[in-house]
Amino acid sequence: MISSQGTQVQRWSKSLSIALLIIILSLHAACVVLVVLYCPESLVADKFQGGHCETRSDPTVLNCDGCEFAGCVSKGEGEPVSLSSIMMSFKFPREPDLNVWNWKLTASLSVYFKVFGDDLIAGETAIKDNTTTTSSALVNLDAFEQTVTMSASVDYALNQNLAELDAGLTTASPWRSMSRVRKVNRTLQCRYISPPPETMTESGETETELPFLCVLTPLLELFPLSNSSYIASVKLEELVEPSTVNLVDTNATLVSHLSVVAETQLFHELRFYTKCIFTPLILFSLVWFLVRLCVNDLYINIPDRLIITTAVIHLIHNVPTELLVSHLPTLPYLLLLDPLGQILSFASLALFWIVFTLDKLADNEPWERTTLYYWRCIGLVVGGAGLATLTAVYLNAPFLGGNPFNNHWQPHHVTTYVSLALIFGLAVGVAVFQSYLSIIIFRVICDISIHYPTTSRAWRLKGVLVYNLSISLILSLSYVLSLVIQLCLHWNPEFHADPLPFGISAAGAVLLVELVAANVHVVFLLVALSRSSVPGEGWYAPVRPVMYNMDHRTEQLHLWDLSVQQSPLHKLG
Repeated sequence: MISSQGTQVQRWSKSLSIALLIIILSLHAACVVLVVLYCPESLVADKFQGGHCETRSDPTVLNCDGCEFAGCVSKGEGEPVSLSSIMMSFKFPREPDLNVWNWKLTASLSVYFKVFGDDLIAGETAIKDNTTTTSSALVNLDAFEQTVTMSASVDYALNQNLAELDAGLTTASPWRSMSRVRKVNRTLQCRYISPPPETMTESGETETELPFLCVLTPLLELFPLSNSSYIASVKLEELVEPSTVNLVDTNATLVSHLSVVAETQLFHELRFYTKCIFTPLILFSLVWFLVRLCVNDLYINIPDRLIITTAVIHLIHNVPTELLVSHLPTLPYLLLLDPLGQILSFASLALFWIVFTLDKLADNEPWERTTLYYWRCIGLVVGGAGLATLTAVYLNAPFLGGNPFNNHWQPHHVTTYVSLALIFGLAVGVAVFQSYLSIIIFRVICDISIHYPTTSRAWRLKGVLVYNLSISLILSLSYVLSLVIQLCLHWNPEFHADPLPFGISAAGAVLLVELVAANVHVVFLLVALSRSSVPGEGWYAPVRPVMYNMDHRTEQLHLWDLSVQQSPLHKLG
């Protein structure tokens, strides 16, 4: 019967180990440089001013594509109108460069009111309290809300059909309906802005301007079609909940904007090429690991199984979902494959890091360390991955359901609190995991330094553990940034002014570095921790580490405890 063998990294010479270390570090450094040079941002923002038209009678608002019907009379920017009597229309994008490689588009509505004189209508709250709505009283009105009923629609047209219409080659309308909503409740976040100096009318009277700003974030989220233009039409019809002022029915001059944030095509193209490059490398490394394991050992331990599972999950995660989505735009649920793949790959690596490190802290026999022995850490990691999966599905379900106006981020709604609880809960969970992993890794490193101060090969185990810790930091940072992006796009009251705060668009570089780092790390683990075929020569003695025991231990240190035991099956003969 063949005895168990050690790992490849144990057999590498010092010069070879240093050379491979330099290669690994160079790959990571080159990745960072290339990402910074070729993908400086993953999100781009733009702002579009709306066109207004005043509806006559009971309007067919949702059939008014760009105010082209007789029932919707165009209004100029300086004409006083009430918000309830107009429809706002926004045509985007500015250039015909939006396609399915952009994946997601998020838009927010902002309306700037300028009310003159005594035109401001007091709300029911102010009337009941017998308070005034003069400029002096509004100075202390920092923020208030306007809950209104909204009807809205999104129409799209192929750019080719628009060009034919402009050239007079066709008279048929190229616009097609994508989605409509009727009379749904939405809450505008409004605030009073410090007024400009008082102006003088032609009759010599002083006129006071009362400026307000109202924001609806997010208004819509959609999956863009290739080579298409869009028109979003919005009508805010009536105030449905009491408020200090009633801006919906007040005559004012209005300026509306649609702030749009879209994922960049270049970001997804680079992810696609990265997956295509590393998929064959991981597959070759996995075959190498399995062959070496079958030829040189008869005992497959828990870390072996976790490495194999991690490699398989990364192969699935490297399936080019960008290409699938571009060829199957009618199946938007394919967009979930990417965040779910990120969660599963992170969870599988996290489980391997914990088990691999705890294996060096165990004081029992290797064959006693079964799956049941690690049930706590396995249960916690699987539970965390389940929560992250639930969060990804929950946050993206409205967007992928076909109605771009549905979302979980309405102010003071229970779905908003659930979304925030899930996001912040996951962020805390990642921080706890990273802290725990750091503690047990440094425990092992300290134990090695205390008990094996002169062992020539001990630095290999230290190097692998430090490398694991470094990659875990990158993956944790990347996942937390993906959660921060969700907050910036959906829970940002200043979306109209700063849709991408804190330079969050640069997070794309970190996400790409994380993808490359995880793939390189998996390839390294499969090659370095594969079985060695070199005979024992007394090196593979049993290891039973007792951590922080000052008694001298005579057995030698091994990088892979479970692989250095002689198979107990030889006793059966």
